[in-house]
Amino acid sequence: MNRRIVRALTVIGLAFAVLPMAAAPAAATPSRGPASQSPSSAGLHPVLERVAAELGSFDASGTLEPNDTVTWASEGRGFHAQGTLGDGDYDDVYAIDLEGGDRLSVTLDGATSTDVDVYLFGSALLDPEVSAPVAASTHASFPEQLDYIVPANGSGRYYVDLLSVSGAGSYSLDVRARSGLALKWSVASRVVPYRSSIELTGSVRPIAAGHAPPDSVRIYRSYDAVNWSAVSTVQVGSGGMVRFVDPRPVTRRTYFRMLFPGDATFARAEAVSSVKPRILFSRYRLPTAVALLRPFSTEFTFYPQHPRGGHSIKIEALRLEHGRWVRYQSVWAAVRDNAYGGSAASAQLVIRGRGTWLVRAWHPDDGFHASTYSPGRTYVVR
Repeated sequence: MNRRIVRALTVIGLAFAVLPMAAAPAAATPSRGPASQSPSSAGLHPVLERVAAELGSFDASGTLEPNDTVTWASEGRGFHAQGTLGDGDYDDVYAIDLEGGDRLSVTLDGATSTDVDVYLFGSALLDPEVSAPVAASTHASFPEQLDYIVPANGSGRYYVDLLSVSGAGSYSLDVRARSGLALKWSVASRVVPYRSSIELTGSVRPIAAGHAPPDSVRIYRSYDAVNWSAVSTVQVGSGGMVRFVDPRPVTRRTYFRMLFPGDATFARAEAVSSVKPRILFSRYRLPTAVALLRPFSTEFTFYPQHPRGGHSIKIEALRLEHGRWVRYQSVWAAVRDNAYGGSAASAQLVIRGRGTWLVRAWHPDDGFHASTYSPGRTYVVR
């Protein structure tokens, strides 16, 4: 059977190997793939058994199958291959050396009259205990796409198996491997005062040793973690450190994304962090004294402006008992606009017991702003 191997090919200082091979004799009927078959008596999955049976018979001539061609990537690691499957040639297998943290992307296109699945086998391909791929793409139509992140301890040779399911025709295969990046992104406090200036710090570190981090990352801002706006491009400093100060004061929950879009060396990577401000209680109007069982009015002014007629603020009355404040009354306040671009919340309370009391306002966490308590006023009711 005509199978050959191209060994130790080097592209831009990085070594790869490509193994294009035909598969079982024409009498064999291909299945949907390794995951749907049962292990053979030899302990290997049937597809793996066919591959393993041929690995020992390769010569080192460096000649590809007549029906296969490979073009190496001009930048980074990877290759483009073209070949044919069907009519007795049911498998082509290619190999590539990967490091822990690498991102592998495989895209397969082919004739509409054919169905070819893609399987990725790990570096333990010939281990009798291994009977399943680490990743697969088994759609009924092209393109087949497969993305895989190599575990930190998973460095080694990986095998891309193209398995013909039906039909016969040509295919086009793109394989790209890029090093992984670990991005970290944080803010000193997730809850901040209203209209604070936000400083975020982070790091950009290659997962595999021997790489310098990229020169820059992009910063995006969002208020819903769905729609993002570009804010800045930030240079990566010494040791991969990143620092960003948002020029816009934060007035509602805000998300920040640090993004490296990917290049020939590193895969795309991102990290997201968010901050949530408290609302600002600017002032309040409360009586200087209150009497037992006598209603009195309260009003608290706050920012940002909330919908008129809503009930986003509670007015609370708490009594001091044994050294701690105990809540006795909590009333939703009516909210209206004030003359200064904010809102005012008002409600009536009644003190129903003697002692030392505290009256204050509370804004519950609403997803946009954090839980916030206003300053208050204490009263001694006799």
